Amino acid sequence: MDDDPLQILRRGLLWTIVCAISAAPSFLLAMGEYNEPAMLTGVALFILLLTATTSTKRFLKFRKRPFVRRTLYIGYGCRITLSLLMPVTFIVDIIPGIVIISALEGLGLHHTSYAGTLLITMLQGAALNVLVILFMLIVYRVLRATLPMPMPVLACPSCDYDLRGSLENVSCPECGENVEAVLRQHEARAVA
Repeated sequence: MDDDPLQILRRGLLWTIVCAISAAPSFLLAMGEYNEPAMLTGVALFILLLTATTSTKRFLKFRKRPFVRRTLYIGYGCRITLSLLMPVTFIVDIIPGIVIISALEGLGLHHTSYAGTLLITMLQGAALNVLVILFMLIVYRVLRATLPMPMPVLACPSCDYDLRGSLENVSCPECGENVEAVLRQHEARAVA
């Protein structure tokens, strides 16, 4: 988990904005007919889950890979844009919603109950996120195929300090870690 509480709070605010805008069309469609506290709970759970997931060290490392951050911005940017284009969004939101509601009613869970609405909200949110992820996989492939690979950042493995200005040192100026192996690896890549 990220050690900086301000970064976690910033991510939480970002996901609150993304989830609130993304959920707005579904709320407009479901308002008055479904359990509104359950819908709010479902969105809040998504915000917490996304904030926790994107605050892990594993995700933060993954996000640094070439084209990943740009892919995430494009994917969720398109999701927000679709949410703001109301007639289009209703179509995108309503299809997974109808499938999920039909399946749950087939199981005997009523869609207007708290549990039914919460489950519908969670499943629809998950289904829409799967669609966003599938879209992002396509975006990632296009970016990889059309853009040049960025120069690798020469960073300290312990603290992520940018070592490009410290090529003559064998230790990181920030944390003191011995970075001789990292520097040799960087030099070998530059020669190749």
